[in-house]
Amino acid sequence: MPKTRYIIILQGYPISSPIGFLGWSTVILIISGKGIYLIDTGTYNTRKILLERLLELGISSTAVNGILLTHSHFDHIENIELFPNAKIYISKLEYDYALSREPEKRGDLYVAKTILEKASAEKRVIPIEDNEEVIPGLIAISLPGHTPGSMGYLIKDAEAIIVGDAVKNAYEYNKREPGLVFSSLNEWIQSIDKISRLASIVIPGHDAPFKIDAGKAKPMYRQLKIPLVFSINMEKIELVLKIDYEQNKLIY
Repeated sequence: MPKTRYIIILQGYPISSPIGFLGWSTVILIISGKGIYLIDTGTYNTRKILLERLLELGISSTAVNGILLTHSHFDHIENIELFPNAKIYISKLEYDYALSREPEKRGDLYVAKTILEKASAEKRVIPIEDNEEVIPGLIAISLPGHTPGSMGYLIKDAEAIIVGDAVKNAYEYNKREPGLVFSSLNEWIQSIDKISRLASIVIPGHDAPFKIDAGKAKPMYRQLKIPLVFSINMEKIELVLKIDYEQNKLIY
């Protein structure tokens, strides 16, 4: 059987603002002998570039067989409606959590409940469990902490694990400081330890992929570019921020 391959279709960025979350999250294309899948779908503001990137690879939105969700927050699931033929795979624990009153009780304001309710009404949702081989070569791994039912996906052929916001970026891994935890800090720490045991390559929800070396995250890119455009009075100013991982600084 052909190996399961992955391609980073949309790169997530380790950037936020006190005004609100930008929601630029990582989206992964999975190509296997069983079909074409996405891990997460990004948010509304990335849907155009998401579809363009897929078409560059000769993949139409109707050709995607399934979407594997890491968790239920808006910046990871808002574009599932673009893929009408795709089944939606999500941790049963996360699915039950998202459709309950528990997020509100915990102050989790980021669950895209109506999107999941619509997919459920369309009978597209397939709940999955920890250690389930969702497709050949791709294993679901329970990683609670960020949310109670956060799920990672281990690609056996690549020795890589896609973790969503269980670890948003290399900073969280290295500092052991999570940005948001809606389950428990103890579970989050246990999930970090599990990730470290399972794979040598980690693909986080909002940063470049990194390797684990002597217990530290080492980004696999030398630089990560973030293009920005500012409209000021009569001018448009283009700015490219560069994260220099080797020098641990921001260049602009």
